[in-house]
Amino acid sequence: LPAMDQKKLDNQREVVRNERRQNYTNRPYGRVRESWSRALYPLGHPYNHITIGSEADLDAASLEDVRSFFLRWYGPNNATLAIAGDVDPDQALELARKYFLSIPKGPLVQAPNAAPVQLAQTKRVLLEDNVQDPQLDIVWPTVPMGHEDAASLDMLAQVLSANKAAVLDRLLFIEEQLVSQVSAGQQSAELAGTFQISLRAKPGVDLAELESRLRDILARLTRSGIDEEELQRHKNRYQARSLSRLETLAARANLLAHEQTFRGDPGAWRAEFEKRLAVSTSDIKRVLKQYISTQPAVIVSTVPSGKAFLAANGISSAQRIVEGQLDRGKRPQPGPEPIFRAPTIERSRLKNGLELVATSAGTVPMTRLQLCVPAGQNTLGLEQAGLASLTAAMLTEGTRGRSTTEFASALDGIGASMSVNADRDEIVFTLHALDSQLPAAIELLTETLLQPRFANEDFARVLSQRLTWIDARGDNASATANRAYSRLLHGDGARGLPLLGTRASLESLTVDSVRNHWQQHGLPGGARLNIASNLDLEELRTVLTPLLARWSGGEARPREASFGRPGGNRSAAGPGLYLVDRPGATQSQLRIGHMSIATTDPDYDALIVLNTILGGSFSSRLNLNLREDKSYTYGARSSFAGGLEHGPFTASAGVHTNVTKESISEFLFELNNLVESGISEEELEFAKATRIQAMHRQFESSQARLSLVNQISRYGFPDDILEQRLSRIEKLTRAELLSLARKHLDVERMIILVVGDEQAIAPGLNELGFGAPVKLDIDGLPIH
Repeated sequence: LPAMDQKKLDNQREVVRNERRQNYTNRPYGRVRESWSRALYPLGHPYNHITIGSEADLDAASLEDVRSFFLRWYGPNNATLAIAGDVDPDQALELARKYFLSIPKGPLVQAPNAAPVQLAQTKRVLLEDNVQDPQLDIVWPTVPMGHEDAASLDMLAQVLSANKAAVLDRLLFIEEQLVSQVSAGQQSAELAGTFQISLRAKPGVDLAELESRLRDILARLTRSGIDEEELQRHKNRYQARSLSRLETLAARANLLAHEQTFRGDPGAWRAEFEKRLAVSTSDIKRVLKQYISTQPAVIVSTVPSGKAFLAANGISSAQRIVEGQLDRGKRPQPGPEPIFRAPTIERSRLKNGLELVATSAGTVPMTRLQLCVPAGQNTLGLEQAGLASLTAAMLTEGTRGRSTTEFASALDGIGASMSVNADRDEIVFTLHALDSQLPAAIELLTETLLQPRFANEDFARVLSQRLTWIDARGDNASATANRAYSRLLHGDGARGLPLLGTRASLESLTVDSVRNHWQQHGLPGGARLNIASNLDLEELRTVLTPLLARWSGGEARPREASFGRPGGNRSAAGPGLYLVDRPGATQSQLRIGHMSIATTDPDYDALIVLNTILGGSFSSRLNLNLREDKSYTYGARSSFAGGLEHGPFTASAGVHTNVTKESISEFLFELNNLVESGISEEELEFAKATRIQAMHRQFESSQARLSLVNQISRYGFPDDILEQRLSRIEKLTRAELLSLARKHLDVERMIILVVGDEQAIAPGLNELGFGAPVKLDIDGLPIH
């Protein structure tokens, strides 16, 4: 607290303003939560306003307000310390006493009484926003944390919208195709609770019609209820995901701290877990009727600006600081570096030629599996842009023997989850299942691979959804910046086009295009199978038998990355300043960079250390300058993307509109300073320690371990890549990093892209010395 002064307060005030712009005012549908909170909770209720506050709140906060708030609430008697890790409990307690026991108690803090709210009648809110498609959000007041009905309401949300087999997804998204997105959720907070259903309408669908259809569905469900089998599937899904969320130490520490803080018992989560597994079909029916279907709510209609007619139905105490014998201005020194223990890697070539790379899953009895098939966008011509991504989406739409919803129900029945995604190189299946249910999960994966449904009605729905996304692509400023930046870097080649494709390319595709693509490329030749599991190789071979016995064919394709600098691409943009106009934007999105190296390049690991100093951590130069010192942004960062092919170096931020020019100047200053002067010894040691510490805690979860084996098989890394990486980092010198900065960061070659309000920022951009910016449309194409 003594370190807080007016300058720091003013600085952080601007940081929070930028956070508000980035996450609320400048984000599509970002003001929905604020709108219904004000309508639902009366003035004076703590939940009447969102935690970030309003612009007026931020302006009004004084230094004395901050100090008083700190003194009132930041005391040891209002705090919980949770430690999870490989620690000696007695030593941990000793350290806790050393550093915290001398801090005096603050004023008495009593747990607040619950303050749930009720609505006498439905309230309607109209919100005009810079969006393409209308959205309907209905929020009902429900119960606070700890209430006996919280578990039943949680499970009701699962029943309504957990996946494609859930009630709302199945009816509104798949069968009737009235929405492009749907979600439902119960949020039980300390004082009150809410149940929210969010529906984003497809083009041409009226929000009033959507509301009416939703109410019909809820009324019917209130009358008929759900059957026991359906509820049990959702319980299985909940159980598997709950276990999965406890894989990492951070998640366990958070859970313990949360339960102690709000329930007074760090082990209370077990009882809450059991409550959800004990929910009955009659409980679901009762809470649906009691809290939702016939009850008043806050209804928010978010519509495109100027189209209000689209709305549904038309409308301190002082505290003495005692330091004791501790010097809190001196940072405690860390203990000895622990011995690095990399996960053990096992390899096997399976009977059908499939390459298997496996490692253990950690502490949770679950298996994560990733099957990577070389069927990505790079296997296609430009006229078929989007086909790989479309094929991946269609592979989640059921099989010949099961519809979309039936397949989702089969996964739920065993508590498993499966997703299919496409990138430039591959179509990737990701399967997550309890070890005990892995054989059944493999059967479903095999069914998807060999007997995809590829039905005409599913294709029409999925294609329509993607065309809706493409039409709304200008809503999100950050996504617009990423898309235009990629086009500038890669030109009109396959890498310059979005994986989603274009309207023209998608409209030329048919369901036969999908069938043919999968028939030609959905083969084990060249495919990779990565597994994180506590089953041994022999057990895995046995479980994989159905897949290996039936999936065959295809020749292995070499996977080799390029080295050195990329060759010229005459269709890619040259260095310079580019602008995408976004009228009225309160922030400008910046992307600055050029093409760089592949992940397999010998310089890549060292560049990640260099980037930790430049823009890869909170305390990096870019963030400390633009956020902490200048208050221009909520966060500034940089990265080397890598990949099988050359990836870009990119520096980026969302900055306040009125400091767009100044922000670009600061980015270029930091880049030039790094290349010209290098780094200090202190920065080097910090960056090395950061990367080494990250490696020590990087592989707690099965997801992280799966990512490791994926890297090994994707890039052809040796099994001891982690040890080699660790050794490489430990030997880095300042001179080497300076040489790498000069080799791989060329400010003269950089593209500078701005997505923002041209009228507000153009005068400043013209003063940067790059000439007038080249104007682009939202896809990154020049406007002539």
